[in-house]
Amino acid sequence: MAIQKGILAGKEGAVGVLLHFHQPPINMDGMWMSNIKKMWQKPVDDADKWNIACYVGSYRALPKSVCDLANASFNPYVMADYSGILLYGINEAESEEIFTQMAQEKQGSQAGNIISELRCCDEQHPYHLELLATGFYHPLFHPAVTPKADWKLHIEEYKNLHNHLLNPQSAENLYGFWPPEMAIPGNKEDIFDLIEVLHACGIQWIAIPSVPYRDPENMNAIQPVEGRQMGFYERFYAPHVLKGKKHGRENQIVTLTRDPRSEPNKGVDIAGRIAQVSVEYARELQSQGRKAWFPPIVLICGDGENGSEMMQGNFFRNTFNPYVMSRPENSRFVLTTGTSYLSAILEEAFGKPDWSRADEIFSEIKIQADGYSWSGILGNIWLSRPEKRELYRQIFRLSDTFHSISLENIDFDLYCRVRHMVLRTQTSCYTWWNSEFWLNQGRKAIEDGWKAIDSLR
Repeated sequence: MAIQKGILAGKEGAVGVLLHFHQPPINMDGMWMSNIKKMWQKPVDDADKWNIACYVGSYRALPKSVCDLANASFNPYVMADYSGILLYGINEAESEEIFTQMAQEKQGSQAGNIISELRCCDEQHPYHLELLATGFYHPLFHPAVTPKADWKLHIEEYKNLHNHLLNPQSAENLYGFWPPEMAIPGNKEDIFDLIEVLHACGIQWIAIPSVPYRDPENMNAIQPVEGRQMGFYERFYAPHVLKGKKHGRENQIVTLTRDPRSEPNKGVDIAGRIAQVSVEYARELQSQGRKAWFPPIVLICGDGENGSEMMQGNFFRNTFNPYVMSRPENSRFVLTTGTSYLSAILEEAFGKPDWSRADEIFSEIKIQADGYSWSGILGNIWLSRPEKRELYRQIFRLSDTFHSISLENIDFDLYCRVRHMVLRTQTSCYTWWNSEFWLNQGRKAIEDGWKAIDSLR
């Protein structure tokens, strides 16, 4: 079999660029606000204002580049996730004209309105920018740190905001999922529960982690199932399925793995990367007496705002835009999005993108038992100190109490506000940094969560 039609016909490799954007909620002087607003209006030092202006330039560069390139008859394709709280903060900043202030005060700042640019992509170029679903408050979708009862709520809140700010219909076409910090469980029952939530939200594939440039951990991150051999290139550059199992039931979801050899924020030669991988992938399969019938994909993932390569949209001006303008579609390789790539393979195999039959053509992989993230195992950061583990114990108590409250005769608007305050406690940033400032942010979120729950009783 070989792909005869569509975007992958005659192609030897595919490449996808996936950028992750996030800023957490912050409590300053008793008020909750986006970190965008905090860094601009209540900076710790001059660097705060400069950095946030640079971040905003990168948030805007992605949709602006897509619109500008597509309107000029080029073919940009890119994936991104903006966390729900970041989208909320962007909308808040635009309504208060903070970005206008940035553009006026910071020489050379690329700050400007972002929501309208995203809406332009959503409405006029929906296949060029694929926004991935994610959790509203950037929670870790792992049962050691985020109550399972809240997993679906985070995604639903994200989709609600997506509908509100962008095209109301587009949230129904969010087929890909970015797990915050690329955190994913390894236990089969936990995976089953996660897949059930994702499928209930219309999600068909998930980006999964590797740790760049650290081979021993990469090889532990994802593994072939028992009885299956899988080389390095097949492991990281082919689609797979991840299966969950619980109470005799089984489910599955398609996965695309982050390239462990490239990061946008560390500089990347997009054309060179896919050319190298396609050769090695074909050679690896040939050594096993096999031949690929679909091209490999290099999923180039990273933070979209951190580092000089990304700030102020440098990645787009210096790397992405020139690559798109070279018209890679006329080469042996194709720039694509995750959903387009996977749909093309599934359609070739089954006559339509039948996600339920993905395991007939994609190999099954497993995640190591403790779960994994793009920084390695979960406990190396978020559970590394007693203070962090205590925060999570309180988060679980708060969530349990919230879910025990009867919804009969309850004020729905008040309930929604309280739900947000409960979910806010699960922001992963509060336990990422080893500093009292961030731990205190988590404690304040929990304190306010308890007060909010009291208002429902």
